[in-house]
Amino acid sequence: MGFPPATFVAAFFGMIDERGPLRGAPKPAHRYVVTCTANQCRSVMSEHLFRHCLLTSGVVDADVRSAGFLPSGTPPTERTVRAMAEKGFEVADHRSHQIGPWIAKASLVVTMTAEQAQGVIDQYRSIAAITFPLRDLLTRAERLGPRRADQTESDWLAQIRSSRDWKSVFDTSHDIADPTGGSMAKHRRLAAELAADFERLTKFLHGGVAGSH
Repeated sequence: MGFPPATFVAAFFGMIDERGPLRGAPKPAHRYVVTCTANQCRSVMSEHLFRHCLLTSGVVDADVRSAGFLPSGTPPTERTVRAMAEKGFEVADHRSHQIGPWIAKASLVVTMTAEQAQGVIDQYRSIAAITFPLRDLLTRAERLGPRRADQTESDWLAQIRSSRDWKSVFDTSHDIADPTGGSMAKHRRLAAELAADFERLTKFLHGGVAGSH
């Protein structure tokens, strides 16, 4: 999604979309943020794939944004655009967004690496409890099981959180490597792996409770 930086935060709060102000539209119940270093490859793929998984699962009250640690305004890498186009997603108009105070409004922050999780937490301590490296979160969710129909998302995440110590947050064994500068094969493989990852995450978060809080 090609939001300019000036409107990115308003979009995240559910006040506008690409066409302009949303008059009377409900604000999203679930605000998800995916991050990587530059917001040019991994998190761009993740944003579109996660959103697609949510929508195809009937979750219509969620918003997904991506961001990075570097300055805003940079387009995705050429191979990211090509890999995603092969999967049916147009991402060429995306422009990178730098993490800022708006991220504190997220209900879940997912990073590609342990170092990025630490970077988010170092800047915004208030969201430490909802910030996870993606594959670390999936590993813990596999042990816990999907969110129950009578369970809020925040309660489910609290259970996930209780299973970790702070050392494990920064365990690099679950890191997702950056393919930038690598072959098209690496980009295609990453896109396929992330699609599977976010399909699993969507099932853990919303399986059987689509649209609920």
